[in-house]
Amino acid sequence: MIAGAALTELITLGQVRVPPAPASAVRIQRRVLEDDCSLEELVQIASLDPALSAAVLGLANGAGPQSPSSLREAVVRIGVDELVRVALAVDAADAAASSGPLASLRLLAWRRSVTCAFVCRFVAERRGLSRDDAFGCGLLHDFGWIVALSALEDLLANRPDEQGRSAEAWLRLVDQFHILLGHITAVRWNLPPLFCDVILCHHDPAEAQPDHRPMVELVAACDRLLLLLEEQPSVSEADIARVAGFGPELAGPLVDALPRIAASTARLLEVSPAPPPAPSKLVRPPRGLRAHMKEVDWDLAWIGAGAPVPGRVIAASPDRMVARLPRAPRENYIVKLAVGRPGAAPLEVLVIPVLVEDEGDEQRIEARLFALAGDHKRIWEEMIRMG
Repeated sequence: MIAGAALTELITLGQVRVPPAPASAVRIQRRVLEDDCSLEELVQIASLDPALSAAVLGLANGAGPQSPSSLREAVVRIGVDELVRVALAVDAADAAASSGPLASLRLLAWRRSVTCAFVCRFVAERRGLSRDDAFGCGLLHDFGWIVALSALEDLLANRPDEQGRSAEAWLRLVDQFHILLGHITAVRWNLPPLFCDVILCHHDPAEAQPDHRPMVELVAACDRLLLLLEEQPSVSEADIARVAGFGPELAGPLVDALPRIAASTARLLEVSPAPPPAPSKLVRPPRGLRAHMKEVDWDLAWIGAGAPVPGRVIAASPDRMVARLPRAPRENYIVKLAVGRPGAAPLEVLVIPVLVEDEGDEQRIEARLFALAGDHKRIWEEMIRMG
């Protein structure tokens, strides 16, 4: 049975695979900072990276009434700042989206990283820190989780008889290695000292270099907020004010911004590459949600890249739903759904599919609501009461 000692040996022998550095993102970011940078040159850099080009076109398609006629038009539509963020996210996402027996957990880690990046960017703007540095630090501060899970997959390749485990068990196994492997990756990628300090010290900001400490503390606070978002479908101003590193002055703006942040995360994930199917070593959680939920029959549409996918919600609770769709979104990502009782206007909600299963010609998803706030929370709870 694979244990921590096997990962320790892999690291000691220098046999952990570190994914390639985010080359396109680095080139674009460096050119943006130079006075002679031109839009045409940025478009040319993006055009040499098929995954980046596809992501830019996909995001631009969702940002206007008509599809962009060229990559140049797409870059103009989303803006240079967004191009920098998309380049970094797409380059780094390749490691999360590769095929493997723990691919679902790598996607989970990646979704959390992208969400954290957008939260960090929002908070940095209000603390006078670089929003671009904050986005990059938030995106990469826990990249070691993805590297550690990939290392586990390398070990599993040589142990075909290894038993599957729950998500929690696999994540506990790699927890102790994610900071070390994140730092090894940062050094191999030649990331700036700020990024290295954030990766090393975000669990203990007092250990960071004094000039890096404000950013490390910001990322640490956003990381704690993300854990709260993972535990409950909505957060209040009081919830945020209790998170170490935040205060009442940020609580209100963050509550208002979280649905937009989650939607931005969903859009970026939607245009990220998907891993090819592979046999999984993840023990599936048992079906158990519907027994504790209210039976309903609601209209549903998955609003993603492309035309909406219609379906039905068959059970719901204040924080969960069970639905059927002809094709389902990826597990552990954030997706937008439009849900409505017959004859009523649809309510757009963000959810995280936690279990996707085939049921003949349909797919069944169990999902939890994410960043539900304000009137959306009130309307959802009213829908539950009315059934």
